[in-house]
Amino acid sequence: MNKTAIALNSLGMTVSFTCFIHCVLVVLFFSGLITYELILKIGPNIEFDFFADDFNHLILICSSLLIATLSQIKIVKDLNGRSISGIQVMMQKQLIMAGSLLITSLFIENIFSEILVICGALTILNMHAKKLLNSY
Repeated sequence: MNKTAIALNSLGMTVSFTCFIHCVLVVLFFSGLITYELILKIGPNIEFDFFADDFNHLILICSSLLIATLSQIKIVKDLNGRSISGIQVMMQKQLIMAGSLLITSLFIENIFSEILVICGALTILNMHAKKLLNSY
């Protein structure tokens, strides 16, 4: 795997993991299992206002899907290895499922939206991890 693919998968894992952790904290907060003060003790510099904005959610979801798609592209060369004969997108089913979950989360509110993002983020995180593990 080349350096660009490793960088894209690492960046994708970071974005997906951030979404996952944020949504888990929101679910725990809504369910009353943790308090705002405890969250501030865990990460005093966490900006919850940034994550509460719907436009920022859209930006994170679109960037996550874009990075996931770019990291799954494989350029197929001819037998001589000189020219490009096509482009393949790896793990298409997981990518479509994660995209569906994340986009659906934009139209649903409250804890159900967070649960969809958790599932979508875990799916994308799984895709990046598989790709990185297969390269070694």
